[in-house]
Amino acid sequence: MTKSNEKDYNDFFHKGLDYFHRGELENSLKFYNKAIKLNPLRSNIWANRAQVLYKMKNYDEAFKSAKKNYSSFGYSFFDFFFSFKYFLY
Repeated sequence: MTKSNEKDYNDFFHKGLDYFHRGELENSLKFYNKAIKLNPLRSNIWANRAQVLYKMKNYDEAFKSAKKNYSSFGYSFFDFFFSFKYFLY
């Protein structure tokens, strides 16, 4: 990733986070998706995206994003399962 892409990724990630904290879930998701296009290998972006989707009641997509966070990065199903229940509380 170039320095320019890294900066854009960080900008998109933080904008997504800011919108999430303000309750603007559609905008948060938009910026997380932009960050994913630049660097889909960062696990934290998938976890944050899953949380946004869960709050939007898009449970299937939230589950897929949470699973991507774990399965793509060498974690076990049990790690995934026990962390996903975090979204339920």
